[in-house]
Amino acid sequence: MKWFAIFKTGKHKDSAGNEKEWNESDLDKIVENYDPAKHEAPIVVGHPKSNAPAFGWVEKLKRVGDTLYALPKQLANEFVEMVNKGLFKKRSISLYPDGTLRHIGFLGAQPPAVKGLPDVEFNDEDKLSIIETEDNIDLEEKPEVNVTELEVKLKKYEEQLKKLDKKEREFEELQTKYAQALVEKSTLEKEIQKQKRNSQLKRIFRNCG
Repeated sequence: MKWFAIFKTGKHKDSAGNEKEWNESDLDKIVENYDPAKHEAPIVVGHPKSNAPAFGWVEKLKRVGDTLYALPKQLANEFVEMVNKGLFKKRSISLYPDGTLRHIGFLGAQPPAVKGLPDVEFNDEDKLSIIETEDNIDLEEKPEVNVTELEVKLKKYEEQLKKLDKKEREFEELQTKYAQALVEKSTLEKEIQKQKRNSQLKRIFRNCG
């Protein structure tokens, strides 16, 4: 694995509209705060709230001049292929409020906040870069949410839940019937044993008479 650039100094605006001048000391703080033992930043697609799924992990960070670099590890082969095919040409990072790296997000058509960064290819020596963050530190514009699309998805989920609830009720009914059948079976077995004992006793009495 080779180092690739993920951010650089300069004036950048976050997703909340806050503009900040990032200098080399800010980059040094990101490097100092990064401890994989406490939080190993994943390499993801976009900026998922859950930091998943991860297609790789960030092993180390360093600053060279005005640029912040990351050393990746355990990159998924399918992800490398997608990047090399140009499906995710841009990158953006996400930071926690204390300046700790949260994740590195690879972007498709959505432009990053930090401009002028080269496209990514994992099979050559080109350098990469970008950034985004969390809680007023997002350095990338967020796409507008399609409410109608979300409502359609919500309706589908509700229908699926109703079907699952119905199946669960049917399963509970079957469990009840099964339990009743076991009780009836046990009762019949006891009755059969009782009848057999009575028949045996009658034969014994007849023989004794």
